[in-house]
Amino acid sequence: MNAQHTAHSKLYSLLLVTLALATLTACGGARATIEGKAVWGSTPLANSLVQLQKLDDESGAAPTQQAQTNVPEQETQTDAAGKYTFDNVAPGKYFVVLKVEREGGRCVAILITEAKAGDKATLDFEIPETVSLAGGARLLPNGTIIRCGSG
Repeated sequence: MNAQHTAHSKLYSLLLVTLALATLTACGGARATIEGKAVWGSTPLANSLVQLQKLDDESGAAPTQQAQTNVPEQETQTDAAGKYTFDNVAPGKYFVVLKVEREGGRCVAILITEAKAGDKATLDFEIPETVSLAGGARLLPNGTIIRCGSG
């Protein structure tokens, strides 16, 4: 009877470990990291707000509209070198939104990415010095959507 009790205890322990691992996988699984830097010309954009927002392909709204109304999944500030990082990102499609305050105006820059489990994505905001703060939206050659305005 003692041997049978020991065998049942081992089986029960193995079942608990298997259940715990299955629960961890189902509740989060492998996550991604999204990181990058933000520069205007050659100047790092220190202390700028960066948001991670879920992209909704089903909404029919343009990316610039979604980026204005979505609630951020995560927020951070760029460091002195203009670098930012989002850890523990669930797989899916996202906007990375950079909000920049400069003398004479504000800009919002948007990059789109897909986070894949276990991956590290690098998204750099490289805004040319020639971008005008006067207003309007445009697509930069590196894929960044940028909209600026005064005030």
